[in-house]
Amino acid sequence: MTVSRFRKRFCKGDKSPVSKSGTKHKPQGHEIFCMKRISNQNPFLSGREVRDEARLNFKIFIPTANRYLRNMGLFGRISRRINYHSPKNMCRRRKFCLSVKTWNFERRQQVVFTDEVRVELESMHWMFVWRPIGARNQKKYCIKWKYNERRSLMFWSLICADGRRDIVCCEGTMESVKYCSYLQNIFVIIWYEQNTATR
Repeated sequence: MTVSRFRKRFCKGDKSPVSKSGTKHKPQGHEIFCMKRISNQNPFLSGREVRDEARLNFKIFIPTANRYLRNMGLFGRISRRINYHSPKNMCRRRKFCLSVKTWNFERRQQVVFTDEVRVELESMHWMFVWRPIGARNQKKYCIKWKYNERRSLMFWSLICADGRRDIVCCEGTMESVKYCSYLQNIFVIIWYEQNTATR
């Protein structure tokens, strides 16, 4: 055990074979603020990486570095995933929302709400982040997520103002052509059957 301890100490850079006595190193104020600055610049770094970036890897242990980060208001949490939207798409959505504000009640009654949901059949990789309390939805602490080819099921559904609704299990990725076909085969047919039945 003694030889193994000396070997590990030598690999870490300590050339002295004699054990050091005295109290452990206590980080100074500038070293603590250096850890906070590094974590704020990249909140996805682990406690070990923050400690190494601050050049405290030979002075304090990882639990000590994590404790100092928590004392500064940074807590390790699982990062929230947000969908990736291009700036062009975000601009188009904003223009559409501003145009909806001018619609009257009859125009709003003609709106059909559709949405799809993906049910993952395998676990997703979680990533931890250091963030303050109440900052879960800030973009700085979120991950932009793009769906790749995972084993999953997608369900598509619609609901109308008059109570019509339907749900369909989709195969593959929802594309514009497939979306239009669902509207044509489900919504248009139901609307035609209900209107012809009332006549």
